[in-house]
Amino acid sequence: MKMQLRILIIFLGVSLLTPNDEISADPNILQADSVKIVILGSSTALGIGPYNPSNAWVNRYRTYLQGINPANEVVNRASGGYTTYHIMPAGYVPPPNRPLPDNSRNISNAVNRDPDAIIINLPSNDAAFGYSVSEQLANYDSVLAVSNAANIPVWISTTQPRNLSASGRQNLMDMRDSTFARFGDKALDFWTDLAMPDGTINPIYDSGDGVHLNDAGHGILFNRVVAAGILDSLLSDLSVPDPIPHQIQLHSNYPNPFNAQTMIRFSLPISSLIEVKIHNLAGEELLTLIESHLPAGEHRIPFEATHLASGLYFYSIVSQYHSATGKMILLK
Repeated sequence: MKMQLRILIIFLGVSLLTPNDEISADPNILQADSVKIVILGSSTALGIGPYNPSNAWVNRYRTYLQGINPANEVVNRASGGYTTYHIMPAGYVPPPNRPLPDNSRNISNAVNRDPDAIIINLPSNDAAFGYSVSEQLANYDSVLAVSNAANIPVWISTTQPRNLSASGRQNLMDMRDSTFARFGDKALDFWTDLAMPDGTINPIYDSGDGVHLNDAGHGILFNRVVAAGILDSLLSDLSVPDPIPHQIQLHSNYPNPFNAQTMIRFSLPISSLIEVKIHNLAGEELLTLIESHLPAGEHRIPFEATHLASGLYFYSIVSQYHSATGKMILLK
């Protein structure tokens, strides 16, 4: 059965490649599995800066992924001027003089799209508005709490250079360093080669406004994302055998998305005491569908959701030997 993957990435910016490095699709990694990646961010992710829109890093990354597998998706939810506050979870109440989350373009919306991964590209607006590094990091902690609860990996870019005041550029560099320290191999280098030592944009990559990168600069961003090996990471996760014995084989619920009722399907290798529970996006347990001893073989558990609102939900299946979790989307 074909497996679907979903990806979430967050950008802040620093690089592993030289400006002249170019990465192309490797025909040896053509896969039957497809991935869905949601992009959150601001004007750089939206594609502002390049003379040719097809050279914007998100558009190039989409072309690259679809060159490997035409079924791969890149869903771009970026919007110009956005900050870490705009992508905060639904229901978040910001401090005074800080923007509200945009529920059509925030982490909650991204997770509800059921991606395999998320990329966030928020290069410099927080620094331009004077938001401290500590509040930016706190916002990312809140964002990642939502994606972690949904078991969706997130890649975060470093900041990017911008021709701000000296204090603004120091904010960018401090946030760059904090991004590497906090997020490790999930941090994307959107800084190296693009910046001068003082944190301004390297003139050869400046689109002309001191804020955005030109076609060549976006080429570097694209190369950095490919070099992060996100696709390989997702596909290799599928091929790693689970060392735990007596695994539950979880099948996708059907239908999914569903309107009022769906069927949760799984197989047991041996007779087991099983619990099937439903959880919301925050990980809160809503109800227990069954708690019973079931024989080996395939099982189907109906789930009636007429009392729930539309959104993303999780079902967990737990035995004394193993556990498994699935995602389902309720659409009314």
